Amino acid sequence: MPEPLVPSRIAAALVVAVALAACGDSGDRVTPPPPAQPEATTTTPPATEQPETQSCAAPERGYRLEFPKPWHTNDAGVAEPCRFFHPEPFTLAPQTEATGIAINVRLNPVRFGEVAPTPEGASGSEVLDRRTTTIDGRPAVRAETRTARQGLVPPGTRVTGWFVDAGDGTLVATTSDAAAAGRYEDNVRVLDAMMQSLRLSDRKSTCSTGRSAPVPTRQPELPQAVSATRMAIIEAARACDYDKLAELALAGDSQFTYCFGGGDRPAAFWREAEAAGRAPLRMLVELLDGPAATREAGGTTQYLWPAAYAFESWQEVPPSARDDLSRIYGEEDLRRFEQFGSYVGHRVGITRSGDWIFFVGGD
Repeated sequence: MPEPLVPSRIAAALVVAVALAACGDSGDRVTPPPPAQPEATTTTPPATEQPETQSCAAPERGYRLEFPKPWHTNDAGVAEPCRFFHPEPFTLAPQTEATGIAINVRLNPVRFGEVAPTPEGASGSEVLDRRTTTIDGRPAVRAETRTARQGLVPPGTRVTGWFVDAGDGTLVATTSDAAAAGRYEDNVRVLDAMMQSLRLSDRKSTCSTGRSAPVPTRQPELPQAVSATRMAIIEAARACDYDKLAELALAGDSQFTYCFGGGDRPAAFWREAEAAGRAPLRMLVELLDGPAATREAGGTTQYLWPAAYAFESWQEVPPSARDDLSRIYGEEDLRRFEQFGSYVGHRVGITRSGDWIFFVGGD
């Protein structure tokens, strides 16, 4: 990929060209001066008027940027604020991909090095142009690609994207000619200007727990190893420290379960869930704030939160355990458990030896 032109190199090349022209006709020959010319007058062209912009801030996502004043963006509701930008007013439909919107800005929970396109591209796209740079002092990549197979957009679609290191994730901003209606190049220029105005804040302490989550007390009835793991999980969750949570989850000998599809990247899973507004970290803290129950499984004692999960059927769940659930769930959720016949909400399991073995929901 050719390097972008550097102004200093252009200037140097021009200086050399002028020097060669000056040295090209040497000797004693005297050249008569050219006839006098009337003094030329020059008119300074007016400065290019910069388009007016307006600001959009998404504090929960940790960024703000400027976009053209005639353009429109979405408010909080179907999607988080400052997610979509378009020249005309638009309406977002729930549970749909807004492929017709000119510019899409989102926070990907996966780290920068795993998201930013490589020079070789991916199996589903061809890299047409790729440049490394910085935005707001952070590593960034600007890449234009052409899709090679059917996805959200048809094959052959040109996509210009920015990928900016956001610390615990990657800010991704894209536009494509599938949504351009003949304005792809204009939309690319708007996107580039928006990215130059981008400002990111430190999101390491931003998640559904923050410091507003309950502060669970120690439960002295728990074995020491279980208590230590429980408190370590709570502290990491309240600090929004996904990597520490993943370290605790994967430290034991048992396979840790965080979703029914399997996997070994719980931090990315929880980041994505938090970005989607599902608040798994707050749920984790609230569950561990209640009393535990035990069961024997796999040759060891498992300590379970909430206590209702230890019972086979909803009818067996005692009133005290149901009361504990009411801290977290509303009446509609409790009726759903009753209709299903058992507790199928999120639950946490730690073995007697302190091995965190699951934090999962559903059935």
